[in-house]
Amino acid sequence: MSFFPTRQIFLEIGPLSITWYALLSILGFIVAYYLSRHTLLKMKVDKDKIEDFLFYLLPIAYIGSRLWYCAFEWKRYINDPISILYIWEGGLAFHGGVAAAVIFSIYYCRKNKIHLLRFGDAIFPNVLIGQMIGRWGNFVNQEAFGPIVSAESLNWLPDFIKEGMHINGAYRMPTFLYEGIGNLIGYILIRFVFNRYGRKKRGDLMYAYFMWEGMVRFFIEGFRTDSLMV
Repeated sequence: MSFFPTRQIFLEIGPLSITWYALLSILGFIVAYYLSRHTLLKMKVDKDKIEDFLFYLLPIAYIGSRLWYCAFEWKRYINDPISILYIWEGGLAFHGGVAAAVIFSIYYCRKNKIHLLRFGDAIFPNVLIGQMIGRWGNFVNQEAFGPIVSAESLNWLPDFIKEGMHINGAYRMPTFLYEGIGNLIGYILIRFVFNRYGRKKRGDLMYAYFMWEGMVRFFIEGFRTDSLMV
């Protein structure tokens, strides 16, 4: 057993490796889970239904993320489709996870007679916190970065972030960090400001999440060098 054998790997036990990316993405899910669980319990949603929903949501979201990524990178998989299953090689796209989560949420709420908009209000704003934590997995992997920038432009950052953005012989814009900061600001605005002073009806917090996330990604994706676009 070996801790931190490489920059990307947290723990290695024989042939089994646990990456920082996996650890941080699951941590983000757990934090979002407990925040959502707290709100749903206050809404008097049955505890077992909450836990069942979130138990199924994680693998469904990961499958959606993987399929979305593979769809955009189909040239890499068309001649070797079995490699779609090689998730340890990386390749997830957040949009696919959200799409899968939304479809599953609609199904689950209808099946269990849960008010969909109230359910969305309780869960989606917390996804921003999960995303913020998960972005640090991108930092460890040295991915989700922007164009080449000067070293001086990163002097405001802690040294470990600045040096972590030295990739392929050049300093890169830390777009992972900018998006993470945007996620945190969005969570505070939606959960604590809009929820108290601007909300008018059920579904507003869920819609606010999609609008905020869309706005942040609209600007950040233009700088990233690895965006999945058509």
